[in-house]
Amino acid sequence: MIDLYLALEEKLSEVPELKYIDMVDQTNPDAGEQDSSEPTALITLPPIEWQQTGDSLMYADINFTIRLSAKPFHRSEGKSPKLAELKNALAWMYAAKDKLYEDGVNFISNICLTNEHFTKQGHTYELILTYKGFVEYTIG
Repeated sequence: MIDLYLALEEKLSEVPELKYIDMVDQTNPDAGEQDSSEPTALITLPPIEWQQTGDSLMYADINFTIRLSAKPFHRSEGKSPKLAELKNALAWMYAAKDKLYEDGVNFISNICLTNEHFTKQGHTYELILTYKGFVEYTIG
């Protein structure tokens, strides 16, 4: 549903640090790293299995994933990174995470975070967030 994607993109765009928001390319899910446009948020919306009541109301439980990534620059002293610098460089990830389930998203109610995975690959830090929500949509 296009409206769901646009609502998620609109909500994430409230995080000023995000430079690039897009949908994951399903033919090449690892594509989308935008080196020149970091930090990045990539949205994955699986197919929606709608239920229908009456003639015009449709509803569904949905799962969706937001992959946040950045290559923050931070200095190291010896073998230990300066954690305060790294924490500040990644603080926008907290804001993006909270935007969805604390502030809510148009069309999606009862949003809850069901899975969270923080990882580092090379110089890129990634926070992969999986949410569950409920969607009601009126046709026409």
